[in-house]
Amino acid sequence: MLKEFKLRVIEPAVELLQSATSQRALEATRTLHGLSLSRLDEPSTSFTTLCIADAHGLVGAVQVEVNSLWTAWLTGLVLMDRAKATPVLEFLMVQIEDYCRARDVRELWAVAEPTSWLSPYWADLHFAKCNNLVTMEADVEEVQRRIVATNRTYQLVPGNAELLDGIVTIDHNAFTAPWQYSAAMVTSLMVDDSDITVCLDQAKPAGYCAVLKKRDGVHLTRIAVAPEFVRRGVASVLMASVCDHLHGGLHITLNTPADALPAMRLYRKLGFVALPENLSVFRCAF
Repeated sequence: MLKEFKLRVIEPAVELLQSATSQRALEATRTLHGLSLSRLDEPSTSFTTLCIADAHGLVGAVQVEVNSLWTAWLTGLVLMDRAKATPVLEFLMVQIEDYCRARDVRELWAVAEPTSWLSPYWADLHFAKCNNLVTMEADVEEVQRRIVATNRTYQLVPGNAELLDGIVTIDHNAFTAPWQYSAAMVTSLMVDDSDITVCLDQAKPAGYCAVLKKRDGVHLTRIAVAPEFVRRGVASVLMASVCDHLHGGLHITLNTPADALPAMRLYRKLGFVALPENLSVFRCAF
């Protein structure tokens, strides 16, 4: 069965969708599931797309982002015909494993809604659920009211290539694998729809945050502080900068691992409340 499929590698992923002109393909792209940080219809510099085809054309594609020397994320997945889900997914996983092993990647991670169409297949794909991501939300005015001002003077600047090394260093000190952002990931955020703000202390990066704009506010995708600046008001300054770009009535959302209790306590102090729309975190070890 697997011999009927052939592999193609396309970078960036948008080339796939430009070539997918059939009505079936267009419907599939509209219903694809973004599993983590990206979607297949958004070109990105940090992702590789593996596409498979049979004698009749494209049948599926998967998007992978190598996050570190030994971890990667399954960031997008689309099938043209879910009636073939089992053989297509089986073939895709073989290709993903080969792709990851060639890059010394030992773990593949994914995030998905509990009701995702992939739910029946995770075990067959050798993924095990290992955590939940809690979705939290706060009103902008409530966050502004609760932020504690700092007496220190910091400078806020947009993220740029000159600050890339400092941003990545902060991120790797603040997070552990697989949650660390690679330099390619930070670069893609700078050129896509994300806004990155860096907090400087005498020209030295002290922390940074990244947000994705939404119709009803923003989604805080990242906030990180350098170890030597923890409890020195950097997080408050960054959160205030997020609020300053929004007006009353809008909301800030974020996701945090359910076992990250210190982070959840901080967000609750700022007025964030947990929502029922949680996400599941899956891990596959090679």
